[in-house]
Amino acid sequence: MQERVRKRAYKRRPNGHVELEIAPDLKISVEVYNLVRSLNKPTAVKLSKRTNEEVLAITNTFTKETGQLLMSDDVVKTQEYGGKKFAFSQAEAREIKSILKDPIIRIVGFTKLDTVVKQEPSEPDPADPDTVINKPLKHMKLQHHVAPASFIYPDEKNIKGSTKLFKALLSRCFVRGVAPIAWFMPRRNVNLRLVALVPETDDDDVGGNRLTPPGFHVVPLPYAGSSFLLLLR
Repeated sequence: MQERVRKRAYKRRPNGHVELEIAPDLKISVEVYNLVRSLNKPTAVKLSKRTNEEVLAITNTFTKETGQLLMSDDVVKTQEYGGKKFAFSQAEAREIKSILKDPIIRIVGFTKLDTVVKQEPSEPDPADPDTVINKPLKHMKLQHHVAPASFIYPDEKNIKGSTKLFKALLSRCFVRGVAPIAWFMPRRNVNLRLVALVPETDDDDVGGNRLTPPGFHVVPLPYAGSSFLLLLR
């Protein structure tokens, strides 16, 4: 009893359902889980001194010359190219940010389990697998961790037959000792990332209870242009 560590238990629920595209005309449905996450301190809530009700902050934007109130559609973002500034509306900026329209995991290649890959600093192209470059795992260090990994598991509710094809892909990855490399967009209006799908087999204890389910760990890969990756070059 003295060696038992008390901790709060959380029920694991999927963060989302995405399609895993193995080939252009071959897709299955998977669930995305977060196995480990940081527990942050709740943010402070501002209350009214008189009524003790919650106070909501509202931010407005005004023109500097006339003081006229601007709507959200009136505000644009600019980017300088070749000494010239180009303006983009809020909708255009969101469209440029999302290369893929719908959440998806698109496999673009495979790499050995004892190697990792890095992203080129140029604009990512989901249809171009040449942006994947092998790098030995021994060159990676602990500080190269960029984001927590996710975990995917087959979802039979959305697409029938996803479990069988998912198990077949997982089994062949173990037999050949490879890990799929894929573009990953968990939801809309988020940055597209290059990830490694590290296979994981099921593990049971002596009593037959499952400790780890079979699936893929979705490990985000660092950018080649990041400052902390200069040691890899």
